[in-house]
Amino acid sequence: MLETLFPETEGSGEYPSLTAEELFQAKSHLYKGLEILQDQFEQVKQGAYDSLRMASELSECWLQVNKCRVYTEKILEFEEHLQPAMGLIYDAKCMIEHLAAQELGLTKQGRISILQTLSEAWQLIQMVLRELEFWDTTEQDENE
Repeated sequence: MLETLFPETEGSGEYPSLTAEELFQAKSHLYKGLEILQDQFEQVKQGAYDSLRMASELSECWLQVNKCRVYTEKILEFEEHLQPAMGLIYDAKCMIEHLAAQELGLTKQGRISILQTLSEAWQLIQMVLRELEFWDTTEQDENE
């Protein structure tokens, strides 16, 4: 399982507010993206290699993260994490497509690079999701 290397966020920054619906949608898209990343990470880790399916799944993951950005695009700290995460997802997709185009299969170095890229993307997305969850918890505490 992927594990984050970053400490828990404190949620101390000042950010533009999101409505409850926007917060829910942003989190939902990130959860879907993380689920796809986790699945692809496990597939590559086990040595499974279906380049067409993997490329398609990573495209969907990229889209889910981008959909989250619709709600969080004005929050600079989130953009600084989500844009690089999207780049890493795209990089992993390109590596998979390149290996397939060269008919190399899943080489040892390709596997290592893809796993590292997926892990880094997962960590960046997880950081944003933790902050969004903190907002949700804070909002619930305020309502009680």
